[in-house]
Amino acid sequence: MEVKMYTSYDRIKAALEHRTLDRIPMTESMWPDTIKRWHKEGLPEDKDVMEFLGLDVICGIHPFDDGLSDAFPYIVYEETEEYKVDRNYYGVKVKYWKNRYATHIELDHAVKDRNDWERVKWALYPSEERITKDIVETSRKAREKGHFITLNCSEPYWFSFKMLGMENLCVQLKIDPEFIEDICTRYMEFLREMLIMTVNKGLEWDAIWFFSDMAYKNGPMFSPSDYRRFFLPHHKEISQFCKKQGKFLLLHSDGNMRELIPSVIEAGFDAIQPLEARAGNDVRIYKEQFGKKICLFGNISADILATGNRQAIEEEIRSKVLIAKEGGGYIYHSDHTIPSTVSLESYLFAVECAKRYGGY
Repeated sequence: MEVKMYTSYDRIKAALEHRTLDRIPMTESMWPDTIKRWHKEGLPEDKDVMEFLGLDVICGIHPFDDGLSDAFPYIVYEETEEYKVDRNYYGVKVKYWKNRYATHIELDHAVKDRNDWERVKWALYPSEERITKDIVETSRKAREKGHFITLNCSEPYWFSFKMLGMENLCVQLKIDPEFIEDICTRYMEFLREMLIMTVNKGLEWDAIWFFSDMAYKNGPMFSPSDYRRFFLPHHKEISQFCKKQGKFLLLHSDGNMRELIPSVIEAGFDAIQPLEARAGNDVRIYKEQFGKKICLFGNISADILATGNRQAIEEEIRSKVLIAKEGGGYIYHSDHTIPSTVSLESYLFAVECAKRYGGY
């Protein structure tokens, strides 16, 4: 009997539709420092890490630029061997470290209030010149390889976050909600037109993937009622856009998302990722609560993978995968991005465990 060979596209699409194939889809992301370490530990320099690990591939394409570059030309203020201070296309003065991967420091924001926004919002306009070069060719090659293809872009909350900063955004939601509503409306007008322009180019794609950190360790950055007022209607519109074309809508959000998941489901998201374990998310609990309504994506603790303790790693994967895989609707991934504290040996063992317990 001939054994069916499934592609990354096949497995991920099945999980999003709550179907089962040969095994759960398994994918991952790693920091650059992790790849450097793994090269020293046996990962061939000329080998693609996902191919080496035998994982499913999501080809994430950044389809277009959504910055305010006409209002905020790129400027470098200071540069040394250790760091660089620049101003990005959102008007944010940022300090980046050169020789280590660490969170950047936001030093100042040009847009702080409604008056600042009124002066620069003209610079957020749709244009074919914003579309990423060679996007159609990139998607074509990914499709030939059987990859699952996502358009990775911001949505109204994350655009506001990038421009205003986390603290000021949360403050403005309360002191000037109409200001935030105006940003969201303007960005949605832009996003709608850019997505239509991009899709009309003829590229292959399977999902829109919003990267938008809406929570921290103890819960959401804002209340569920704020989510429903400011962001849910816009997310629902994009969900409907995807559904009309037979595509999916995915959400990446760090932090504890428990309070927001019901609203995320109502908005029409097909999957939520990465379900940070260190923030209190637990796929074993979420599977019972939400597993029939949304695909759960991630939740394998990178902290446990970093211990190198094989017994602990196997139990982390066994206990979660056996529950989460039932009836489909689960994609294996760490609970964030694999840090350089995880050895290649430990991660290879994790993959072995996931394949062993993730079969159907």
